[in-house]
Amino acid sequence: MRVTAEPGAGLAVVGGDVELGDDGTSTITSRSMAITVRCAPGCDVVIGTLSGSVSTTGPLGNVSVATASGRVEVEEAAALDVRTNSGRVVVGTCHGPVRCNVGSGRVEVASAESIDVSVTSGRVEVADTGDARVHTTSGRVVVAARAASNVHVRSTSGRVEVSLPDGCCPALHLATSSGKVRSDVPAGDDGTVDAATVSGSVRVRWR
Repeated sequence: MRVTAEPGAGLAVVGGDVELGDDGTSTITSRSMAITVRCAPGCDVVIGTLSGSVSTTGPLGNVSVATASGRVEVEEAAALDVRTNSGRVVVGTCHGPVRCNVGSGRVEVASAESIDVSVTSGRVEVADTGDARVHTTSGRVVVAARAASNVHVRSTSGRVEVSLPDGCCPALHLATSSGKVRSDVPAGDDGTVDAATVSGSVRVRWR
């Protein structure tokens, strides 16, 4: 399924049936065909699929995606909630919170106000965020947080790396049962970094 938000666009659907609700919502359904949707910027979107890729282009409002399997790619949203059993999740810019629950797959976030990510098996990479919560059973976690953010990471198996702006000195709570703990950042009170893994290294650094 592909959703494109364009200035001046009305609702246009290819490959699906549209039902207009009394509350102004539109429900689009299709049993097998690929669906292409065009809408105005800022529209809230709820997407549910059994399998297949989901992609959105342009600035949307609140976006919710639930799929059994398939790649999910969101270019821009006001807020985002993604749930998938298997698949890669790629997020461009989210002006609000990002919540992801992934069974098996990789999560990549370019920019978000905050993140809450849970992955059973797969890598998590976040290039720019405020507060962050990441839980993973297996997979590397890389988070680039803003100054004075609160970062919480828990991993059973995998390396954890948190980077902060130069001069940012948070309270540090770092631990690993098997691996090395390294911090190039002095402890302070600019937010908190609480990171622990059972097997793997933990590192905090300036960028």
